[in-house]
Amino acid sequence: MRPTSKSVLLILTLLGGLYAGIASAFIGLSGSWDGITQHCTGGGENLRCRVTGVFIATNPGDEPAPRSVLRFFLSEDDTLDESDLLLNERHLKALSPGKSKDLTARLKLPKGQLGTGLFVIGQLDAENDVPEENEDNNLVVSRPIP
Repeated sequence: MRPTSKSVLLILTLLGGLYAGIASAFIGLSGSWDGITQHCTGGGENLRCRVTGVFIATNPGDEPAPRSVLRFFLSEDDTLDESDLLLNERHLKALSPGKSKDLTARLKLPKGQLGTGLFVIGQLDAENDVPEENEDNNLVVSRPIP
C-alpha cells in the first residue's frame, strides 16, 4: 500500500507535535547596562558620591521568570568576589517571556569613596531562586565608572 499525500501530512503533523512536546520550556534572566554616571559633592572626608545607571533585566526564556532578588556591588574589577561592596538590593518583579524591564539604579557610595575607574556588578537571581537553564549570565558588569 502506497501512502497518500494526506497520510504523509498526517504523520509529519503528528511527529511535529511530538517534537514540539519534547522541546522543553525554559526560564532565563539576563541583563545589560545602558550607561552609568557618577555625581559627587563635597570633598575629602565629606565626599559624597552617587552612581546612577539604567540596568535592563531581560527574560529571554519562553516561560515567566518569577520575582527574584537583584543586588548591586561596587568592585575594583569585573569579577564578583568577597572583597566587593554590596551597595543595594532590590526585588525584581516577575518578568513575562521575552520581556525586559528598565531599572534605574541610584547607588550611594560610602562616604569618602570616589567611584572613578571602578565597576558596578548587577547580580540577577542573587538568591538562586529562579530555575534557569543558564546561570552564567546572571552577573552583569558595567563599564568603568567615569
